[in-house]
Amino acid sequence: MINHKTSNQQQGTAIVFALFVMALVATLAVVMIENLRIDVRSTDLIFNDNKASLAAQGSVNWAQTVLKTNFLQSKNKQAPDKLPLKSLIKTNGMKITSVIYDAQGYLNFNNLIDKNYYDVYLKLISNLCQFNAAKSKSTLFASIDWISTNSRSEFDSSYAKEKPPYRAPHHIVGSISEIRLVKNIDANCYRKIFPNMIALPETTLINVNTAPIPVLMSLSPTMTVAGAKAIDDYRKQAMFTDVTQFMQFPVARNNKLDDKILTTLSAYFLVETEVSIGEQRVMRYTLLQRIIKDAKPKIIVLWQSKGSL
Repeated sequence: MINHKTSNQQQGTAIVFALFVMALVATLAVVMIENLRIDVRSTDLIFNDNKASLAAQGSVNWAQTVLKTNFLQSKNKQAPDKLPLKSLIKTNGMKITSVIYDAQGYLNFNNLIDKNYYDVYLKLISNLCQFNAAKSKSTLFASIDWISTNSRSEFDSSYAKEKPPYRAPHHIVGSISEIRLVKNIDANCYRKIFPNMIALPETTLINVNTAPIPVLMSLSPTMTVAGAKAIDDYRKQAMFTDVTQFMQFPVARNNKLDDKILTTLSAYFLVETEVSIGEQRVMRYTLLQRIIKDAKPKIIVLWQSKGSL
């Protein structure tokens, strides 16, 4: 006699097992499809990044050509560069935005190896970071110590308490982002001074034709916002041809600026390149140096950075 109860139980078990297998297969299929989607997306991102890198290199070549041409076309080979200069190109699904900035318009942090720049730096951080006199001086001393060649630092005990602990490197910085580690320069202060400072491989003069208003204000203890804006208004119409002309400008003359730290010509330039491909955005920064030998310009790449300075 057939036991219908047992038979029904077996059939029910078989159906449950079959459903379980189908659910498992479906789950594995979903996982495989999702992994495939991630792999395809990753491949797209890598491909676009490589494509953007090549496009960014093209913008560097453009900047080198511009800086070379500017020098060769100037009548006396001493004409100031009209910067910043922007280029916008749309090609092959890419939007390439390139800007050439005068790196010597910013205050070079490594200039602190020269005492002539102490007061400039002191006023800049005081104005931008809203430090009182004592904290401004403390930050100045910490910054000088950071790039000094001393083997020991009075600030090491403070840095040793950080997590993780560290020491001052006692050599010039390669990236301006490094100063975020200097005593007193917190995130808020760094965010304010970042647009006005840079790290260059040697002591550099400040270009009055391109220096932002906060840097212009730091050139003299008596320089006001109105004075800096007056300089800015003038140079928008006609650039200063040399330091002598600038020193004759009423604001410069009345505030007794130090002409030994100023220039109207630059040798260092920062190229900022943004490449957009769909929703993907890639940033490249390139520092160029223009070297003049036998009246012929040579533009060399000193470093390149992806994403940030």
